[in-house]
Amino acid sequence: RRLCELIGCVLTDGKCRPRTALPEPAAPAPEPAPPAPPAPIEGRPLILVVEDDPDNLATVVAILDDIGCRHVSARNGEQALAAARLDLVLMDIHLPGMDGLEITRRLRAEPETRAVPVIALTARALKGDREVILAAGCDECLTKPLSPAALAGTLRAWLRKRR
Repeated sequence: RRLCELIGCVLTDGKCRPRTALPEPAAPAPEPAPPAPPAPIEGRPLILVVEDDPDNLATVVAILDDIGCRHVSARNGEQALAAARLDLVLMDIHLPGMDGLEITRRLRAEPETRAVPVIALTARALKGDREVILAAGCDECLTKPLSPAALAGTLRAWLRKRR
């Protein structure tokens, strides 16, 4: 009987016979709705994005566009230091030449940029990495891949503190 059921038949009069009607296939489960995009940030702040990887830059810029932020980008330390007099800095840690930690230290040493919030964006998620990043002067640390909601929430919190 078990063998008969395993091959999709029924046992009738001691014989294994095919089912006369095939069972209806189960309806596919509905796909979950995509998460709603984060709400726009008031005041259209100007954000400096320091990122050398084009794909990561495109991701961050797309999130900033979705939440209504203006942005400029820098691909290295020299460009970042020249453009840092903005509302907030999103800082990649691994950059060619001067790394994000050194750029942050230099921003903190200048009176004009000392109070600009610096949010580190990094793939470094090992134990102790966050502490090193914060000790260098970054105000917050987000790990890649970025969550749009986490980035928007962090930007809101730090921009609110700055006002």
